[in-house]
Amino acid sequence: MGILFWSLLVLAVAVGYAVISARGRSYRTITLQSLSYFSRPHDGEIRMDPIGGRAAWLGGALEPKDWMVTLTAQDAEDLDLEIQRLEKSGKSIDQLRRSDLQCSDRFIAKVDSWRNELNPRQHDGLGFVVVRGVPTHRWTEHQSELFFWSLGQLLGIPGAQSGRGELLGHVRNEYHGQNTTGLHERQYRTNEDIFFHCDAADVVGLLCLTPAKKGGASRIASSVTIYNEILKRRPDLIPRLYEDFYLDTRGDGGTRYVPVRPVSYYKGDLKTFWHTGYYRSVWDYDFMPEIDATTLEAIKVYDEIANDPAIQLTMQFQPGDIQLLSNHYIVHARGPFEDEDDPKLRRHLLRLWLSLENREKDSREALFKEVDRAKLVSKLIAVRLRNLASKLGVLASPL
Repeated sequence: MGILFWSLLVLAVAVGYAVISARGRSYRTITLQSLSYFSRPHDGEIRMDPIGGRAAWLGGALEPKDWMVTLTAQDAEDLDLEIQRLEKSGKSIDQLRRSDLQCSDRFIAKVDSWRNELNPRQHDGLGFVVVRGVPTHRWTEHQSELFFWSLGQLLGIPGAQSGRGELLGHVRNEYHGQNTTGLHERQYRTNEDIFFHCDAADVVGLLCLTPAKKGGASRIASSVTIYNEILKRRPDLIPRLYEDFYLDTRGDGGTRYVPVRPVSYYKGDLKTFWHTGYYRSVWDYDFMPEIDATTLEAIKVYDEIANDPAIQLTMQFQPGDIQLLSNHYIVHARGPFEDEDDPKLRRHLLRLWLSLENREKDSREALFKEVDRAKLVSKLIAVRLRNLASKLGVLASPL
């Protein structure tokens, strides 16, 4: 009883602190952002029919004009002036709010159209968009950070990307020239191949400052299309996708794993959280049993379909490219890459995580979302409780 009480108290204090500390901020803590992202309405139905709409796209059938927009010279000039103004204000990115921005109505209208592409349910979007032509070549790194953070304020609510409060991620190889075999590190900090996955936020954005010398292509696929393909090829695996998978947290959040449900379905809307690499690596912990055959097969089939050239879309970033993806409808991956020896010429992207505020007009949907949020919190309590009991020797394993 004592362990349960203290575990509940610790979690309640953590969540309460996250809520209180978020007040007055221009961004969300990782706790609040994760709770928002994973709180997905699910009415209990297992969808056994294909899902349509533009979000169910095939990479081989798309052309660049379907998913890429290019900024005009006037857009670039306007952004130059806005970034110079923001820099003169002396505010750091965590101090900048949407009310501090003075972008033109024309540019804000463009940003609104990009946001619509990230919302297939309400706007029949693809779930992603690429913006080309941001003038990063004439900006300092700090100016690029100011721009990308400001764009996040226009799109939604930026959020922390780790328990350390990292607001803008720097995606680059932190281990240049080192052997990373067996390194239990978050993959974006290496130059290794990254399996298909989603991030724990409604939207992930990448801004390319410097591309790799060789490789590093971005690969994306529609999680709606992958689901439809599993229905065709292996319908027996569909029910498993509605049950919890163990996810390797790599130590974030004070625990080594957390159970998550990959798929949620509500009134024609299918949302997915997938992470091939971390769904697999969690089974390497010594306290984990051997992975069961159905889970292993589901991961294998999902990954095979995502890697089908007809299904995925591959793109190489240019300096000044922005990629915006919905983590509810898109899975993304990255190929291995080779860097230049000169640190200034090595692959370098800025990463942004965003929450999109979608007010549920359907009271039943809002109720399902709150129920799902409560279930998620209860799962976290259970994980923390088992971790504590394991450390105290009450349980032999934290699982």
